[in-house]
Amino acid sequence: MRISCLSPKLRLALNANYDALSVKLNWKRFRHYLQEVKMAFEQLKVAITMLMDEITQKPEDAHVLQEQLREKISELKTMGLPVPADI
Repeated sequence: MRISCLSPKLRLALNANYDALSVKLNWKRFRHYLQEVKMAFEQLKVAITMLMDEITQKPEDAHVLQEQLREKISELKTMGLPVPADI
C-alpha cells in the first residue's frame, strides 16, 4: 500500500510515529557513542597516570616516557577531551 493513498490524518500519524522512532534510535546511538568516548577517556587517563609513575620511578628513561606522555595528551586533544589539570 502506498502512503499517498492513505488519509491525511493517517499519514500524519505515521510520520509522527516514524519521527519519534527515528529520534529514539538516534538518541540510543548517541548514548552509545558517549559511553565509548568516556571509556576511551578513562583508559587514556590511566595510561597517563602509569606513565607519570614510571617517570618518577625511572628518571633515566624520562625523555622517552615524556614523549609517550605527549602522545597520550595529543590523543586527548584530538578527541576533543579536556586534559587533566594535574598533568
